[in-house]
Amino acid sequence: MKILLRRLATKYKFYNMKRLIIFLIVLTFCGQIAVAQNKTKLKNKQKKSSAVKKVAADFSGCLPKGITSETVVSAENFGFDKIKQTFRVDSVNVKETLNRLGGRCAAGDLTDAGGKGIKFYRLQGCWGNPPFNYQEILNNQAKELADLRKRFTVVELTCNPSGIPIP
Repeated sequence: MKILLRRLATKYKFYNMKRLIIFLIVLTFCGQIAVAQNKTKLKNKQKKSSAVKKVAADFSGCLPKGITSETVVSAENFGFDKIKQTFRVDSVNVKETLNRLGGRCAAGDLTDAGGKGIKFYRLQGCWGNPPFNYQEILNNQAKELADLRKRFTVVELTCNPSGIPIP
């Protein structure tokens, strides 16, 4: 052990053994802090996901045709994982969104916590090569969304649920 410490001391130019020992203690302490922070983040994430599961209600009777509780509302791409050869995507589904909005299903109608109706709108505009009239399509979409927002809480469904960039 002494030999190892002396080699480390000469390698890192710590000629004083006390400095080397203090350096190792500080390094170990910093590593323990980082591990504790990661554990705290993991616990918080688990608490959030369990809270969503506890509140989760059954919205299947109120959802429009073609939309399930697992339909992707938004997907955020965090880049390409070179090791796994996949894209890292964090997606949010309809169930999570309705729980966040305080959604309720009563008599076939879907409402938010304030009693305002909830409507789903599938966005357009995920084109690799846009059509010739894409500006018109996007302008019409903006008008429709503005009209819907006046009367309803609008849940905008992404046009790219995979989250993978479209070339």
